[in-house]
Amino acid sequence: MQQVGLSGHTQPGSLLIPQKSTVLASLSIEEIADLERVLAENALPASSRINQLRLRNQLIAEEISNGHAFDKHIIAQSEFPGLIQTRAQFKQHIENILNDQPVKLYQQTCMHEILNINSVTGKTTKEIKSITYYVDDIEKPTTWLKTSGEKKFIYKELSQTLVIYNPNACDGGTAYQPRTGIQEFFKQD
Repeated sequence: MQQVGLSGHTQPGSLLIPQKSTVLASLSIEEIADLERVLAENALPASSRINQLRLRNQLIAEEISNGHAFDKHIIAQSEFPGLIQTRAQFKQHIENILNDQPVKLYQQTCMHEILNINSVTGKTTKEIKSITYYVDDIEKPTTWLKTSGEKKFIYKELSQTLVIYNPNACDGGTAYQPRTGIQEFFKQD
C-alpha cells in the first residue's frame, strides 16, 4: 500500500500545504493526522515553550486546588463568593492567574509598610521592609509578582487573589483572597 501525502505526492516528506483553508474540509482523517504530525514535528520552539508552561501551570493549579486551599478557603472561609463553588472552578481560576502573566514586567524596589494584625489580641503593628517585586504596569498595576527561593507569589487585583506556589509544600502551595488585600502579598517571604 502506497502512502500519499496532502499534496498527492507519493515521495515521503513531500508535503505541500494548500493555500486555501477550504481544502481542509476535503481532507481524509489520515491526511489530517499526517498534517498534525508534520506540524507537531516542525513546531517552533516558542510554541513548544508556551505549551510547556501552560501544562506546568495546569499541573500546579490542579495540585493546589486538590490540597488544603479548597477546603480551607472555599468551604470553611467562604472566599470567592459567587465566583467559585467547585474544585474544578477553583483549579480553573488558579490556572487562569498563572497563565495570565504579563509579557513585560517592571521591577520595583521600595520600602513598604507592612501591617501585622495579631489574630488573638487584634493589635496592629507596623513594619518597614525593602521589597523587590514586579508589576505589569508602573502607573496602575493589576498584577504583582515576586519570588523567594523556589516560591512564587502572584497577586491579581481584579479578583483580589493571592496565589502562592511552593514546590516544596505537600500540596504545591495555596490560593486565597487575603483580608488585607495587597498588604498580604507584601508580607510574604
